Amino acid sequence: MPNVTTTRKSDIDPTFEKQLTEMKDQAKDDFEQRSEGKQVQWNMPKKLGWSGDLWDWEGMKKPFDRKFSNEKYEEACKEQMAPGRTGDLIITTTQIGLLSTMERAFRARHAYHFPRGLAQNISRRKGHGEDKGTFKFIMLDYVRSIIKQTSENQHG
Repeated sequence: MPNVTTTRKSDIDPTFEKQLTEMKDQAKDDFEQRSEGKQVQWNMPKKLGWSGDLWDWEGMKKPFDRKFSNEKYEEACKEQMAPGRTGDLIITTTQIGLLSTMERAFRARHAYHFPRGLAQNISRRKGHGEDKGTFKFIMLDYVRSIIKQTSENQHG
């Protein structure tokens, strides 16, 4: 039987982390502004390589780019004698799935009527803006915990 050595191939996708950090920061700002009865900034992922032009359909995918995670997934699967670990498949597909969900939600948001969107949004934004909220604590830390669980000194 040949000796197969597994090594972790994946990591936090930089786009995934930037997107979650930006969304957390925007959610916190939104909550603070709405709590004071002030106008909020429209949630646009400009920091992540997109101009903010809603007619730029090709550019709109940049903030949700999944290239890093897709490449890490392929790297974990391609070498039969030096594969990645099971955790690599979980780490990469989790980030790929969440980034694609964020992109679909962002694109769909432009079809909502303002009052309905606002009513569904404000409480969710409060929770999302917390340091221990969905973006930073749950999603990012979930992927970090998988990385830790599948580190070099672990089996899997």
